Amino acid sequence: MHKLNHSIFYLASMLLSCMLPAAAQVQPCQQGTLADVLGTSCSVGSLVLNFRTPFTGGADFIQDGVSSSFRISPSDIGFIPVQVNGLSGYKLVLNFVTGPGTDSTFVGNHLVQFGYTPSSAPGFEIRAVQSQAEATAQAPPQGTAIEDVLDFQVYPNTGFQATDAFFAIDPSFTFPPEHLTDHFFLEVPSTLSTGGASFDPLTTQISDFVVGTGSGTLTSATFLFQMEPILPAPPEAPLTYTNIDIPGASSSIASNINGSGQIVGAYVDSLGTEHAYVTDKRGGFTTIDFPGAVSTFGSGINDGGDVVGSYKDTAGTTHGFLLSHGNLSTLDPPGSTFTIAFQINDRGQIVGEYDPGTGPVHGFVFENGTFTDIDQGVVPDGFSFTEAVGINNRGEIAGDFFDPNMFRSFTDRSNVFQQFEVPSQADTFMGGINDRGDIVGIYIDTNFSFHGFLSTHGNFQNVDFPGATTTFALGINAAGKIVGQYNNSDRVNHAFLAEPGAGNSGNAVPLKSTTIRPAPDKPICGSAELRQPAQSGLRAQPCKVHR
Repeated sequence: MHKLNHSIFYLASMLLSCMLPAAAQVQPCQQGTLADVLGTSCSVGSLVLNFRTPFTGGADFIQDGVSSSFRISPSDIGFIPVQVNGLSGYKLVLNFVTGPGTDSTFVGNHLVQFGYTPSSAPGFEIRAVQSQAEATAQAPPQGTAIEDVLDFQVYPNTGFQATDAFFAIDPSFTFPPEHLTDHFFLEVPSTLSTGGASFDPLTTQISDFVVGTGSGTLTSATFLFQMEPILPAPPEAPLTYTNIDIPGASSSIASNINGSGQIVGAYVDSLGTEHAYVTDKRGGFTTIDFPGAVSTFGSGINDGGDVVGSYKDTAGTTHGFLLSHGNLSTLDPPGSTFTIAFQINDRGQIVGEYDPGTGPVHGFVFENGTFTDIDQGVVPDGFSFTEAVGINNRGEIAGDFFDPNMFRSFTDRSNVFQQFEVPSQADTFMGGINDRGDIVGIYIDTNFSFHGFLSTHGNFQNVDFPGATTTFALGINAAGKIVGQYNNSDRVNHAFLAEPGAGNSGNAVPLKSTTIRPAPDKPICGSAELRQPAQSGLRAQPCKVHR
């Protein structure tokens, strides 16, 4: 017994002695020089910086054919740990000055290269990365002056990621010269980077390059990381699911639902043609085909039964449409080459997206005959994309934007934009918003699976159709009823309705399944058959759209 206790004590001592150096190894980063941290690890808040030993640095100048050079050592570069605006990282103080030369024969540059990898403390993850350059550059016409801060990292699931902050003047460049901050959200949050190329320990390059009478200064370079606590995936929402099938359809989708329970969506028939549809209060549905269109898609519906969506013409161009009181009309912002109308509220406000053919893709709100652009997360020198997909009766808008490495979401309440995402997951896409501010949508998890979500007062829950491989939650009404689309192992897209209350969730079998039937035949809107009862003093009857 004594020997056993002694053995346990010895084993515990050995484990503790192994753990203590590892724990003591990562101390808070201290202000000093780059030489102090190369080959070591140190922390800034919940960020751990793992610096490699290799380093190269130097400067070269040529004037009138005479060259000179000098070595830059890590001790020449100041190191300052930084925590600012929720970001953690470090600043390197460089004080590089290059030029101006006396004439066009001058060439000068500084170059520093080193390697490091960021990682997170236990319980935290890296959500976004950012590099900054404190720099200036001047150059005459056809001259060159470039100041550049470039960082290469590889994050599991997200892959290769480079941030590049610069001030670059050169006649061959087509992008704006000044981009002193480069910021990216990781598509999937990560706890570490594995570095740059596997064969190269150097991940980071800081340089300048000046030709002729131009000049440049590179005062400092800063590398920052947005650190967030790791949160578990949302739990399943207590919902009762109903599968919705349309007779003869090879696939279907439920896009939105109004306060009366009317559902709007689309289905694909046996010939592969897409049609919009809207259900009625008796459990039937009416097909909507825009005249002359090759396909029609229903996206949104208000409590008055007005429907919005999109259709594709014979030339392949996609247009928005509005169906109101039996009248179909095209809804395109001026100059649009592609339009989708996503939702309409009871005030007649319509939101959507359009592509002008050149430049960014814009979200829009249409009200009183006027289109107003909605742009969020615009990238001046890159691809910009915004879509407004939901609007409630208070005018609150939900939408998505590209930021610029992943899709993220936003809410717009009285022109106050707030970014929105499912915590600790990948891309988030909005579906809809109701008058209580409840939001539904789609998110991609860290394994790249698609889930629906419900957000009520910032609390997230999954909306996963039982047994489905993917689920999209697309619309929600004031009663909390949710509609969307799911895909299961048969690779067929199905529409669904989910209602609040203790019901089936997880991998259970759906409690209900329904087949909606075509509504009874109705007179064509505007026809003599429709006008006759009204002329006789009878109540107007429902009508169908002429095709």
